[in-house]
Amino acid sequence: MEQDDPYEVHGIPREIVKRWVNMTLDNGKRHRGWRKEVREEFLTKHGIDLSKQYPITKTGDAILERLPILQEDGSSVAVGWGERQFIESEVLMESMEVLAYDHDVPSLPIHDSLIVPREAEALARETMIESFKARLGGLSVILCARPYRWNGKDHRYGNRQGFTGSASGRS
Repeated sequence: MEQDDPYEVHGIPREIVKRWVNMTLDNGKRHRGWRKEVREEFLTKHGIDLSKQYPITKTGDAILERLPILQEDGSSVAVGWGERQFIESEVLMESMEVLAYDHDVPSLPIHDSLIVPREAEALARETMIESFKARLGGLSVILCARPYRWNGKDHRYGNRQGFTGSASGRS
């Protein structure tokens, strides 16, 4: 298993890992159960009963072994959503400035990423990593978007296949 994708956890589909992480970060602590709308979405779209196939406590424990995003108390996150968004926006703005002014590379922001010419991919990745390091002391994961197929549909975001079928096991 490659270690560059933070959402890649053995035995758990990427989309489930990503949803758990986002729910936890947005909530500021661990959930006691899957939210109703999330359970319904996965059952309807993917035929996955999250409560039975991926119980939240067991799933969360496995994810936390890979991504220790919680404080030492085991329940709260270190940085709230507003601060995370601010840091991320600062990283993107600085990266865009460095790419444009120091390397004459155009870039376009989209959500939490940059679109750059293919030949500038490595430079953009390194620029973003350095900006994250300056703000967070070195913890950063930068993924390059590549098309992938998930649940019979083509997707452009992320660089890993989340499901190989409707219920088998992302980032």
